[in-house]
Amino acid sequence: MSVSENQNYETMGNTRRRPTSGVTACSCISRGSGDIPIVDGEFERFLASGSAIVNEKPQLRTSLLQNEHSQPKNSGQLAGDQCTAPFSRVGDTCLLLAVSDKLTWAAARQFCAARGADLVVFRDANAYADALGYINLVNKENAAVGVWVGGTDEAVEGVWTWVTGEPMPRGPPFWGSTDGYKPEPGNGRARNCGILWHPDKYYLHDVHCTYTDAVPLCKKKL
Repeated sequence: MSVSENQNYETMGNTRRRPTSGVTACSCISRGSGDIPIVDGEFERFLASGSAIVNEKPQLRTSLLQNEHSQPKNSGQLAGDQCTAPFSRVGDTCLLLAVSDKLTWAAARQFCAARGADLVVFRDANAYADALGYINLVNKENAAVGVWVGGTDEAVEGVWTWVTGEPMPRGPPFWGSTDGYKPEPGNGRARNCGILWHPDKYYLHDVHCTYTDAVPLCKKKL
């Protein structure tokens, strides 16, 4: 093809179309050394398909974004979430601090059981820290009350277990001290129930199970 002939082509991308004035229209697609002619009507459909692809990209992106936002985050976790009022989600548990209900340890367990729960247990320092954060959030007025937990050595003196039957952790950072130096638990056979002791910033202490200046901290299973 001569230079003059080449100048008679209208170029659109890699598709060229010869002007129709005075000659027969030729719609061609450039492919290497030659031009591939397009049958009449195919040229318009070819351009329309290219435009559709271009226009489709922002629509596809919008569709993907909408699909992403429509999926709940942590859907697996939320699917098993059974925390309903008056319980609150705290870490991976549901907790309820009944800050106005002063009860004995046994009555506190009954209070929780009536709500499908039991007194709280915590197996590690993270769960303990979560419980303390929740207590301080609910007890904004810093009421001077103890908080019952599901720990006792009533079955075997000196062998502290949770109500689940698991052994309770001992030592810091869980248990506090008496007078700042005597480690808890340490009050013999008279005190067999675990409590988060308000005067000692809610560290664990052992007290009489009939103590009544304490409120239940209930934990519901998910």
